[in-house]
Amino acid sequence: GMLNSVAPAMLALAGFLIFRDALRPLQVLGIVVSLSGVLAIVSRLDLSVLQALEFNRGDVIIFANMALFAGYSVFLRKRPPIALASFLFALSLGAAAANVPWALYEHLTGYDFVPTPRSLGAVGYAALFTSIVAYVCWSRGVEALGPGRAGVFLHLIPVFNTAFGTLLLGEPVQIYHAVGLALILFGVFMTARGAAPRRS
Repeated sequence: GMLNSVAPAMLALAGFLIFRDALRPLQVLGIVVSLSGVLAIVSRLDLSVLQALEFNRGDVIIFANMALFAGYSVFLRKRPPIALASFLFALSLGAAAANVPWALYEHLTGYDFVPTPRSLGAVGYAALFTSIVAYVCWSRGVEALGPGRAGVFLHLIPVFNTAFGTLLLGEPVQIYHAVGLALILFGVFMTARGAAPRRS
């Protein structure tokens, strides 16, 4: 969660380095404030939780993924003048082809997909909502707001996690949830107000 929360900062930085998008002070401050809200939720307002964190190869992979995602987002402004559905379909074909070697490796090492109602439901949810719907919404949002301004909304993911955990799993809401939520929303507000107009 902490590594994914650096995505807004990486999006703003990528826009600045690649396209010289302006980074206004209020925008930077908003990113920092919303990131502090994410840390408040992840750490449960306990610094010892953050001090005990250790980084491994998986952390490096996630961080690299965030860098690639930032590059993808800032280059959306350069996508070919085709329908968004066609563009995402082409990306999906490329992603599927790139995953074939890994799927073969899993099969050869004994990790086979077992078609049960739960596994099929998980695959269906991932294919429909976290892939198609999410990427359509994200691409439209980046087109409308620019990557730097849109990126800060990724800090709302811990907020949705908390809400779903409470509504679906009955997890209690704690004080750190409220503090983190307030900081995240305030940071998103500041970034939206301070972001420079998107350059075409």
